[in-house]
Amino acid sequence: MQKNFLGLNPGFKGLLEGKVVVVTGAGSGLGKAIALGLPFAGAKVGCLDINKNAVDETVKKINSEFSNCAFPMVANVTSEEELEKVYLDLKKKVGTVSVLINCAGIATLGSIDSLHANHIKIGNDVNITGYFLNASIASRQMITEKKGGCILNISSASARGASENSSLYAVAKEAQCMMTRSWALDLGKQGIRVNAVLPGDLYGEPDLGISSGIWNQEYFEKKAVNKGLVKVNDKRLGKLKLDPEIRKLVIDFYTKRTAFGKQVMYNDVVDAVVFLCSDLGSKITGESISITSGNPAAFSR
Repeated sequence: MQKNFLGLNPGFKGLLEGKVVVVTGAGSGLGKAIALGLPFAGAKVGCLDINKNAVDETVKKINSEFSNCAFPMVANVTSEEELEKVYLDLKKKVGTVSVLINCAGIATLGSIDSLHANHIKIGNDVNITGYFLNASIASRQMITEKKGGCILNISSASARGASENSSLYAVAKEAQCMMTRSWALDLGKQGIRVNAVLPGDLYGEPDLGISSGIWNQEYFEKKAVNKGLVKVNDKRLGKLKLDPEIRKLVIDFYTKRTAFGKQVMYNDVVDAVVFLCSDLGSKITGESISITSGNPAAFSR
């Protein structure tokens, strides 16, 4: 029995059989979680990331259970030349991409008075230009094959609610929702669906070997203090490794503010990804779907 890495819905086994899926940002975070989950659904996965070691680790883990199912694609998402090459290489190995999952991102945090041109350029290059370039290349392959396809943009609940120090990130995430609506119109007559998912906070899942780009040790400690969960002189702060009690305090604080009072996990998001990329979502396009356990926009970080 092949391993269901993320504990996805058992009914999704084989749902993406025969599909070639490219996942950007597959070396870490949610991108890695998506890449790990897709083989259970039957997909071949092109794992695209700028970090070769991280990509190789993801590919190795997938292929340890799903032989010859994952393929490394080492490229900078802001380089059209590098992307064209790795997409062509993947096509030669397993065929034309039928699903693109745009996930590679960067979260540059800071108040507007602290942001400079280099912060703004890097953030927008990765979060906006990177999504455009991958969608452009992937959609041309799909159109050539005349078999339709699917593009899924991984946005964020940050697109729906303002938070301190996150304007650069949130604007890009809202832009990804507009990309979704516009591309759905551009590509609909070609049978290509375009949707977005907007996950709530994902804190990393150490048991899966997945960390969060936002929720690192420093950020957990900052939120624990800012929300009054601990005193600034708490002995559990400032360690080389995050204290699990601090992590739990922060996660519980945010989880209790949701309608369900339940933490959003990676498998919750990947279940939605599989559904939207499968024939079950064949009449869904141009939509941006939040996965937050019912977290109203008023509850900013």
